[in-house]
Amino acid sequence: MNPMIMPAISVVIPVYNAAPFLREALDSLLAQTYSDFEAIAVNDGSTDNSLEILQEYAAKDARIRILDGPNGGYGKAMNRGMDAAKGKYMAILEPDDYLPREAYSVLLPLAEDNQLDVVRGAHLSFYYEDGRKVYNYIFPKRRPSEVFSPLNDLPGVFEFGPYIWTGLYNLAFLRERQIRFHESPGASYQDTGFYFLCAAYAERYMITESVVYVYRTDNPKSSVNNLGAKRYMLIDEYAYVEEKLKTEPTLWSKIYKQFINNRFVGILWVCENLSSDEIPDYLRSVCEKIKDWSLKEVLPFSRLRYEHMLAHGSDYEDKQMKSYVEKIKMGGFMRVRLSEERTEYSILGIPCVSRRRIRVPRRLNDGIVAMADLANEYSILGIPLIRKKVDGYAIWQKEISVPAFFSSHETNS
Repeated sequence: MNPMIMPAISVVIPVYNAAPFLREALDSLLAQTYSDFEAIAVNDGSTDNSLEILQEYAAKDARIRILDGPNGGYGKAMNRGMDAAKGKYMAILEPDDYLPREAYSVLLPLAEDNQLDVVRGAHLSFYYEDGRKVYNYIFPKRRPSEVFSPLNDLPGVFEFGPYIWTGLYNLAFLRERQIRFHESPGASYQDTGFYFLCAAYAERYMITESVVYVYRTDNPKSSVNNLGAKRYMLIDEYAYVEEKLKTEPTLWSKIYKQFINNRFVGILWVCENLSSDEIPDYLRSVCEKIKDWSLKEVLPFSRLRYEHMLAHGSDYEDKQMKSYVEKIKMGGFMRVRLSEERTEYSILGIPCVSRRRIRVPRRLNDGIVAMADLANEYSILGIPLIRKKVDGYAIWQKEISVPAFFSSHETNS
């Protein structure tokens, strides 16, 4: 790449003590079939040999630039990289993950041909089990490869999760809208604020089913595996988002309920990753922090789970919806039972309404087959009704073998 010519993509790599995985990430980046990019590696005060690894790769490839500095947290590192970016689009590569070879060859034409503010792709998450990799597909099933405005498609993309590293972001859009990462300490939910703001402001947004990223879930140092005191920082992240959005009252009035719901679901996610005896204190602290709390403005399903946790926090063991939870409502007349696949309502002990989730195989691009949540099957008083298509996003998992377009260092082991 000629340093005098603006690259199409600036890949920001925030690095903090990532030495065990860093070479794999960098190798996958340099193996991209699309080569017109610059890589901005922000060394955020690493105390291991991450900086030495970066210097080794930068000496071999002029596309890699290193920004070295003291530890300031994920948000500050990302903002440093974004400020230094010279490309038209920004991409994000976490140093413990890696890319398929054709990631940017897939995303860039979509961004250019459709003049997008944001384009995101599907991804694989993986972990090791008994010495072999187990993969999950995370993909959209609603409006794939369509151009849309998230604000005019609520809830839409706001339910798809903050997988910010699967995207390309038009830097002119980010700078015009002054979208930046929250510079809170450490690596604690800063992706949540960034993805929400991008979705709130973007006028031209797209998600493709093509797999463009491989995400590691078993790094013991990752933030998702180290809740600890960070559990309370999700609320601070949403406070940062709220402060930004409230500067535009019309926008805020339109997105307020979606904001409330996303914050609510995030809190439930934290609860599911806490031990049962930690949940009551966490929820009490959350209620003290949030002054506009309104159970009327969240999805009924989320509200039911929240009420259950408030009433039975010390006994709450339904970590991943694997076991049933029960809540008595209407003075004990109605019972609602929830499981991973079924919701059942009964009145005075008589089964009334049942909803069963139907999982259907779905064939995606690149020969990928995944399980999608495509239909609900209802019955009333035991009488089955017509299946109703689910209008939302699906996240289901299936063990797979790696498609051929992945980097050569990847194996099917």
